[in-house]
Amino acid sequence: MGFISDWLATLPPFGGAPPNIEIFTDGKSACLYRLEWGGGLALLKRYKATSSPARTGADKRRAEAAALTHFAQIGLAPELLWEGVMPGSMDDALIYRWAEGTRAADQVLTNDQLELLAAALRTVHSDAHNPKLLSPAPRTLEGWWGHTHELYRDMQMRLATEMPIEISDTLSRLLQPVSGDVQAHKRFWQGAPLTLVHGRPEPANMILSEDQVILKNWQDFGFGDPSYELAAASHLLAEQLGEEEPARHFVDSYLDGTEDNMLARRVEIYRRVWPFGYLLSTIKSYLDQIHRLPVAPHEARSIAFHFRDLLTTYEWPGPTSDRVVAVLGEWLADKQENTANGTDEQTAASRL
Repeated sequence: MGFISDWLATLPPFGGAPPNIEIFTDGKSACLYRLEWGGGLALLKRYKATSSPARTGADKRRAEAAALTHFAQIGLAPELLWEGVMPGSMDDALIYRWAEGTRAADQVLTNDQLELLAAALRTVHSDAHNPKLLSPAPRTLEGWWGHTHELYRDMQMRLATEMPIEISDTLSRLLQPVSGDVQAHKRFWQGAPLTLVHGRPEPANMILSEDQVILKNWQDFGFGDPSYELAAASHLLAEQLGEEEPARHFVDSYLDGTEDNMLARRVEIYRRVWPFGYLLSTIKSYLDQIHRLPVAPHEARSIAFHFRDLLTTYEWPGPTSDRVVAVLGEWLADKQENTANGTDEQTAASRL
């Protein structure tokens, strides 16, 4: 990391002295470096190359920089210190101040905290700023279904050959009622206004510090559908907390006092269908892994939680749901064990 350290020393925030630098996280879409110097703590976010030509590292960097620049002024985002292209690597990157506090994903949230999170999203969605950016998140229910249905068609053969028949058959049978929901309700999006959206409203991207919320990972920021964002956030909160009631409180708190009477309807429709798309994208992400990295325990729990939620929504009998979810759990556990054994064998072979 020598060249990174030398380059950082040339940037104004660091006054000619290189900060201490260490890798903080190395994710699928970006690598984060923790920077420490006399001026405090910061994160360097280095965007990785993407397989989607429609969503480049430059797109993500511009969106995140725009959001940090605007929302840091009202305390909803970290302060942006620098953005641009890293010399040598030509990777898009930005640097922002460390956000003090604890991730919502790491807490058992109280109703007061859920209300703070809802108020933060509502503030983003009601902001009048116009950055001339579109979020890659779905902008209508029909648009969401077009992408989701295409994903299912692309995966159909793989689901049948690489997963237990009970799981692939269940997903096939769920396709019709989900499609029916979309066709029956897509009219509610006609004329629905777009608003600014965070883009990744996950509890892991929400930092709580006393009575303040700071949102991070704004790379999908832009104009989008607030009902999709609110529904996704509520499902992820329900998964984290293990029950529906806190998620319902979060949604009700957000909607309290809103003048858009149709927004609540759109949120509830998305809350019905969202897990289907989540399951497909999550399973595809696993199946696409070249070396079949094991599914982490929390990822397996997440898949099972949203699978059961979907079955409950579409009124599958309890015993049937229990059996199918159990089959899914056994398959995930088996993949974890086989992958771990394969990794051990590869490691042993590499030492010979």
